[in-house]
Amino acid sequence: MEEEGIQHFSHDEHPLIMIEVQKNNDNGDGDDKKVEICYGCKKQILEPTAYCCFSCNFFLHKPCAEIPFQITHPMHPKHPLVLHREPPYSSGSCTCHACGQKGWKFFTYNCSFCKFDLDISCASQDRQHKSDTSPHLTLSLIHCFSSPSFPLSHRANEPILLSDPHYACAEGDYFLHKTCYQFPDELQTPKHPEHSLTPMTVLAVAGYFRCHACLKEGNCLYYECKCCKFYICIKCVSASLTSAVLHNSHKHLLTQVENTNRITCNACGFDRGSFGFGCEDCHFYLDCECALMLPTTKQKWDEHVLVLTYPPFVEHPDEFCCAICDLQMNPNEWMYHCHECDQLFHPWCIPQIHQNTKFGVPCM
Repeated sequence: MEEEGIQHFSHDEHPLIMIEVQKNNDNGDGDDKKVEICYGCKKQILEPTAYCCFSCNFFLHKPCAEIPFQITHPMHPKHPLVLHREPPYSSGSCTCHACGQKGWKFFTYNCSFCKFDLDISCASQDRQHKSDTSPHLTLSLIHCFSSPSFPLSHRANEPILLSDPHYACAEGDYFLHKTCYQFPDELQTPKHPEHSLTPMTVLAVAGYFRCHACLKEGNCLYYECKCCKFYICIKCVSASLTSAVLHNSHKHLLTQVENTNRITCNACGFDRGSFGFGCEDCHFYLDCECALMLPTTKQKWDEHVLVLTYPPFVEHPDEFCCAICDLQMNPNEWMYHCHECDQLFHPWCIPQIHQNTKFGVPCM
């Protein structure tokens, strides 16, 4: 199938024609196993048709070929963004202000006044949604912000880091991790394989629930099996769907484990439960909460970023003492460290690290 060619600004040499892309692009049984890559977004072309110049081996997704030459984007509402074949700098590359990708050299939306750049994948994402639990709120997708503190996701009750894609409501103090927004309406989890789980939002009048995985109470988003009265918080859902993690605290891959007996966590020293991640060769074990603990966080009493650190500690204060509770700390356990102030913190002394409860407002 071939159609009349189009003249595209990104390829002045020849017109581009619409072609049928061979099935071997989709891991089929094509003889040459050739994979076509879109020049604009640098992603594999899996759609049945695309624009092509065979002479130059130049391909574009149909949507990439048809994106508008100029857009207005909520991340940069001051000025319109103009599409360029490549970043308009002497280096020929840029850093995307949305995802932080460095060295981007292909289709770019640019503001020449502010030197603001977006790759076309970030610029084209769905950017506004209605909150499914609060239809009066309009949520905008944001990839970075300059807040002095990290806001909490209203579903996970966990901080949103500077680089985390998230949804925010301009009219109010309401934030969601992008992953929290995208959790499914029905879920199968290894923690409860008998039945599907459905999400539930706890209103203030309904009180708390108790998670059957981490055994903690909270009012964050959770999934339930109504037949069995089984409840699991969104943090443990995320952990249960993760088969393995590569963690900075250990040299080997940690795989999901679940034993009938309680196991002591190497991070916190507690027997929190039998569900977590471990390396059997090294007898190294992390409970699910510590395995997914935030690598960095920030608190109102300290203007600097707190970094999660692991033993053995090379740089530390003369005494291992928590700056919040003023108690001695175990040098064999994890702690948060402010390098600028040279202060240490127990993870469980930082409210947003080990709590499933958001005080003052119902979870939505």
